[in-house]
Amino acid sequence: MGEGEQPLVTPLLFVGNNSYSLDAGSLGARATLRDGRLSVYAVAGRSRLSLIWFALRALAGRIERRTDFVAIGDCRGLTVRSPSGSIEIALDGEVRRLASPLRFEILPASLRIVAPPAE
Repeated sequence: MGEGEQPLVTPLLFVGNNSYSLDAGSLGARATLRDGRLSVYAVAGRSRLSLIWFALRALAGRIERRTDFVAIGDCRGLTVRSPSGSIEIALDGEVRRLASPLRFEILPASLRIVAPPAE
């Protein structure tokens, strides 16, 4: 992805931690969790029917990068704005409406994990 503003219209914007695979059989897989970049995918279809068709093809591993997305890329930070002043998001499976703009960025070493000792 380039720097600067890139206006686009999409019914679905995916922002994830590190690069995600879109290949059949490995959809959603990640080679690493430590590259310090966000993975960004903006779905091209704008109608409900095209979004449903996209979801079905994604489940079947039949996504086409050239036609299904208006933007694909990795970046260190991203700001998303909406003309309506708010954006509906899915956060860990729960739908919420948040005020725009939304800022996404990687914060290295900011998550502490507590786990039992290895046996």
